[in-house]
Amino acid sequence: MAFWMTASAMSFAQLNLKVTVHCSEPGTLFVKIMEKIEELGELSDISELTVTGKLNRDDCNVINNQIKNLVLIDLGGVTCEGEFNLNLIDRSRLTTAVLPPNMTSLYGGCFQNCTSLESITLPDAITSIGNRAFYNCSKLSSIHLPASLTTIKGEAFSLCAFTSFTLPPGVKIDGKNAFSGNGKLESFTFSDGIDGTEMPEEHRRSGLRNTTDGAQDRLPSLLRSQFAQAHRDSRQCDQHWQPVLLPLSYRGGGVAQGLHHHEQRHVPLLL
Repeated sequence: MAFWMTASAMSFAQLNLKVTVHCSEPGTLFVKIMEKIEELGELSDISELTVTGKLNRDDCNVINNQIKNLVLIDLGGVTCEGEFNLNLIDRSRLTTAVLPPNMTSLYGGCFQNCTSLESITLPDAITSIGNRAFYNCSKLSSIHLPASLTTIKGEAFSLCAFTSFTLPPGVKIDGKNAFSGNGKLESFTFSDGIDGTEMPEEHRRSGLRNTTDGAQDRLPSLLRSQFAQAHRDSRQCDQHWQPVLLPLSYRGGGVAQGLHHHEQRHVPLLL
């Protein structure tokens, strides 16, 4: 009995290894980590990983394919070299992520189904967020999008828990349902420069019903299409989405007809 308890405690400890490494040369992450945990456990036992130094595509693949039980990953002290396709899909234990400062793109599905994710720090260099990048991050209630961001792909923030959301100026939404399924959303703020002219007509369908006469007409067609109910499968959720009142903050005369520059209005809309 005593041996079983000892083995159980050891197993729990192995699944919660906290590792900090510095990689002075790219391509050395695997070796550096193994030097730290050689007698303690395996890569799959790491729950917290903090890395500084230089990482490349090979290092990224180590994180993507072999470190599956992360609760926290901190790459805030990392310089990426070459393509850095971080993919932490289905990391259900992950709560916190800090990305490399010079990382420019979040690829499709990067944090998809990270259902415990509560905190994400995006770099100021980020320019694009891919399809379903944060899809079904059902505990993610806030995010800061840097001014460098230019493109958000379809369903990027579907099925999250945002209470408010602010788009930086000049962002292009390339796809549909980018913010669908956010049943707790109370406010959505955007400013001049939102351009939907290149979006296919079939993607401009309204996912909103207005509760104020003419409100829907004042909402750009690009954004109307982004709140349609997300496609759901048996893995995501089985509840029905409830209608929520959504006050939208308009900024700038180019967004809503009749509004003066810098004037703000709140238009209630029902999802």
